[in-house]
Amino acid sequence: MKKKTFREWLFGNRWIMVLIGVITLLAHGSILFTQRFGIDTDAIMLGMYSFEDTGRQGLVWLAELMGLELGRFNLYLAQVLTVVFLFLAPVAFGGLFWLAGGEGRGDKAALAVLGLSFIVSPFWAAQIYFLNQSAQVLLACVLTAAAVALAETARRDIRRRWFMLPGAIALMQLTFSSYQVLLLIYAVGVAAVFLISSLKEYRTLRQSFLWILFHGGSFAAGFLIYMIISGAFYMKEGDYLAGQILWGQVGLWGGLRNCCGIIRQTMRETPPFYTGWYAMFCVVFLALLLYRLFREKERKPGSRILMLLAALFLTASPYAFHFLYGGEIVDRMRLLMPFGQGCILYLTVLLLGEWKPEGRSLRAMGLRVLLLFFAAAVVRDGVKNLSFCTRLYYTDEYVFAHASRVAADLYRDIRALQQSPELEAFRDTSRDNIVLLGYPHIPDNPVCIDGHTIGRSIFEVEVLTGNTLTRDRSRYFMRNLGYPIEISFSEGEAAAFYAYFDEYFGAEVDAMPCYPDPGYIKCVWDEETGMEYVAVKLGADWRLPQWKK
Repeated sequence: MKKKTFREWLFGNRWIMVLIGVITLLAHGSILFTQRFGIDTDAIMLGMYSFEDTGRQGLVWLAELMGLELGRFNLYLAQVLTVVFLFLAPVAFGGLFWLAGGEGRGDKAALAVLGLSFIVSPFWAAQIYFLNQSAQVLLACVLTAAAVALAETARRDIRRRWFMLPGAIALMQLTFSSYQVLLLIYAVGVAAVFLISSLKEYRTLRQSFLWILFHGGSFAAGFLIYMIISGAFYMKEGDYLAGQILWGQVGLWGGLRNCCGIIRQTMRETPPFYTGWYAMFCVVFLALLLYRLFREKERKPGSRILMLLAALFLTASPYAFHFLYGGEIVDRMRLLMPFGQGCILYLTVLLLGEWKPEGRSLRAMGLRVLLLFFAAAVVRDGVKNLSFCTRLYYTDEYVFAHASRVAADLYRDIRALQQSPELEAFRDTSRDNIVLLGYPHIPDNPVCIDGHTIGRSIFEVEVLTGNTLTRDRSRYFMRNLGYPIEISFSEGEAAAFYAYFDEYFGAEVDAMPCYPDPGYIKCVWDEETGMEYVAVKLGADWRLPQWKK
């Protein structure tokens, strides 16, 4: 039988891809019908801020390719491309797995399960919050699958297709420098390809080692070139991920406790990111693989061990960054969970597809029960994740709407005060000596569900990540909404604020009401020191960390 071409594979799976497209729109389609934006995106929209100096130059290159670079960032184009590349990512990896394993029973169901698990993960909602980079990261996922496919094609016929290997390494420069998580997604993809191809063909131990050596060497070459280029030209501000490593702060046992706590979270339902089904999926996958290997008498023990090691790496991959950093990491970096689980489910369906439950024997009845249970678990996991996704997007919309109202009120009230007689005694420059203190409370809503960033307004995030005097994020946010305010301090005025504001004006600010009650904006001054401010009290917890004794 003639092997299908990639085009024929696409046509043969067209209805599965329609299903994946529908799931994509159900889970993430709301971003196509909104004007909301979050932190970092606000600065990109104003032509500020770049990733070039943090070792993420791939984001800049891909943004320029898609017309999303600084100064020309188009929020709506970013939203459309994000949805398109989110749909294409599991399709690309499905094509890669088809290339590795060829035709087989259950391929269509495996692709459907891979697409479902990959797309509905709420970790994608956390990543898509950053629309300034979401399209680039998702395109990089597609290119990661292409890089593995090129490397595998070169391995199969290195004499004729040697040029595929430089192409794979070139794509690695784009993907690795877009998001460092893609380094491990590449490695997990290679492990999945190794398992899929090993299930389809018997390899000797030597052949398996040569396979691993080729892909390991390709990955090492791509990573080394990435590090050389980044270190020489694109890490002036240092590796931004390196600063998040916790081992030095919490110690060995503290880090291990943190990592064990993360594993426990994944084993039970922990909103908004874990449904509790991952451990069961891993158990079913490993049990089916062990049973398959136990029955294959002709496969050598060494080859079986390598396959088991690859399977264990696959199941442990979602925790890789947790162990690297020593505990909790931000939700948008946990993309190994949807991809690793998708690979496990894909392989599980392939293993189940090899069995034919015929007749009424105990074995056939047991297989039917296992198939029914597995299908129900996958659907239940998908529906739960879909619920988490939609609630995260609802929360983001709710918080954005509240922050927008705050921005409108601030602009109106600050402008009214600046034009009032109350400021006549102020110096002209003091009209911009506005200090935003604290952040406004968001009214409770039982439907909302918080992530790491989603669930907090820009006003709150700015304070929690280090309140600056100029409140850049708040100003960017307001400016993008059409409410520009100017806040300016000289170097000496800034030093005086940090040194003396709480001492001279702390009691007066404490007595002020908080936004939105009347009087939350007030002129405060001290004739002796000459300090003058327009104090805007957004929340009761307004003091900076260095002021809290």
